[in-house]
Amino acid sequence: MTLSVIFGGQFGSEGKGLMASYLAKHQKISLATTDAGPNAGHTAIWEGEKVVTFHLPMAGVLSPECLIWLNGGSIINPDKLIEEVEGFDVQGFKVSERLRIHPAAAIIDREDILSEGDPSGVMYEISGTMKGVGRAAARKVMRSAKVADDIPGLKHWITPFSKDFSLSRENVVVEVAQGFSLGVNAGFYPYCTHRVCTPAQGLMNASIPTNLPHTVYAVIRVNPIRVGNTPSGYSGDIYSDHAETTWEDLGQEPQYTTVTNRLRRVFTYSHEQVEHMINCCKPDVILVNFAQTTMNKIVHNITEKASRVYTNNGWPVPQFLYGYGPKPEDVTSEIRGND
Repeated sequence: MTLSVIFGGQFGSEGKGLMASYLAKHQKISLATTDAGPNAGHTAIWEGEKVVTFHLPMAGVLSPECLIWLNGGSIINPDKLIEEVEGFDVQGFKVSERLRIHPAAAIIDREDILSEGDPSGVMYEISGTMKGVGRAAARKVMRSAKVADDIPGLKHWITPFSKDFSLSRENVVVEVAQGFSLGVNAGFYPYCTHRVCTPAQGLMNASIPTNLPHTVYAVIRVNPIRVGNTPSGYSGDIYSDHAETTWEDLGQEPQYTTVTNRLRRVFTYSHEQVEHMINCCKPDVILVNFAQTTMNKIVHNITEKASRVYTNNGWPVPQFLYGYGPKPEDVTSEIRGND
């Protein structure tokens, strides 16, 4: 069994969809699982077409013979999930016949969305995505939420976990939603998500033992982002060696979040952030994404400083990949060109 885990190493929107598409292109994936919900989107360019997922794991959608499993950590808006699945079926990805859902995945209801969208509420204050995810997760903890097994429209996809279901698969990919620094325990509470966003948590949500051999893929970007502020809210602080900048100052087109369509806040690179992530997660492979938007010497500097964290800890230096565009063909193992 080959087991790979993909996660974001910063505040999300690092390019996990690109990493997933790269694995889908270079591996024959037999099972892809995720703990995602409708509060985060992943994007890839596949065979010239833009592909966007929310509930679904990107590697699974792009791999035609792959089983797709929304595991017990998933938080589902049933209407949005069905819409997402039907959209991919129309595009020829045949997701509906490959989809399986954990019976205890949490369900978002109308009240969850209305509550989080209240301008006087805490989710507005912290510039949350207001998709009902946090409230649904809280209700699941309090045992008051409906779960996937309660929803008639999802019944035909419900599959309890079993050893034969995932551990016997030859090539398994686990996609962890959001980003490390958004984790509830990562240091930015309450300006964070409701859960821990690490590879270990992703494996546990998928009911896969964390001590099984696996390869961890972290994705970072040369200019990390946070979700944009709401008119009266604030999406959170940053690391001490970050500086907030603008897309104009970076000479780049403005970027907007996949879910909320808000203008992303953008920052200079933080070694402190990546060092924190490495010390907590120790990825085997680091994809440095958006490398085409900065100078090669900065990409070299990012690589050297990250490598030093490993050597200082007595660990083998990881493999580095570099993203120079949105397609899997744009991912290389070497820094391109010269400054």
